[in-house]
Amino acid sequence: MRSAGARWLAVLASAAMLLFAGAAFAETKTMSWDGVTTYTDNSVISGSALPVSYDAWWSTSSSFTSPHMLLSNGTATSVVFDVVTQGMARATTIYFGARARTALGEMSLDSPPFSWAVPNLGLVSLAITAGPATVNESSSATYTAKATWSDGSTTTIAASWSVIPSTNCSINSSGTLTTGPVTADQALVISASFTSDGITQSATKNVTLLNSNRPVAPRGLGIH
Repeated sequence: MRSAGARWLAVLASAAMLLFAGAAFAETKTMSWDGVTTYTDNSVISGSALPVSYDAWWSTSSSFTSPHMLLSNGTATSVVFDVVTQGMARATTIYFGARARTALGEMSLDSPPFSWAVPNLGLVSLAITAGPATVNESSSATYTAKATWSDGSTTTIAASWSVIPSTNCSINSSGTLTTGPVTADQALVISASFTSDGITQSATKNVTLLNSNRPVAPRGLGIH
């Protein structure tokens, strides 16, 4: 019995970043391959041998140990998969494979493994999530920033910090704002920025630096 010849696979370079209801992220990609139309002797697959169907999978091993099925006995020559829901480990190499099957049950060999480097998470946004909106003069306060990633997760990160104006205050690399004396309340803008894999996101927070040397509050209130 002749066997259907499987062709080389290709993972499309383009990726779609989709936002679904519930603020959950997905990261989908498409694996495609050439349709199989001939046997290994170059004769055409026809008649009752049609249609040709395919199995497609991925594995952490080039020998396809413990494969994760993406398509089973389907007639399409591509399959969409989600990096997140498939549990593909970031910054690792995985391997894709496929086989062809005629309607008569004639099976091809497995395709050669196609290697693919799973990309790191994409940096989506940055927010200053902790720290007061008002700070007294000659005191300090600490601010933190969180990054949101392409899978919807958030992590506290080591941001680059700055404050404007910096005449009476400064902020260090840990996000601690230190203030000096002021003669009147002063508006500050604290900024955080963070870069991951060439993507930079930034965030700002408005803060009021309070002059604590104020006239005393009225006392001795009464009705006459």
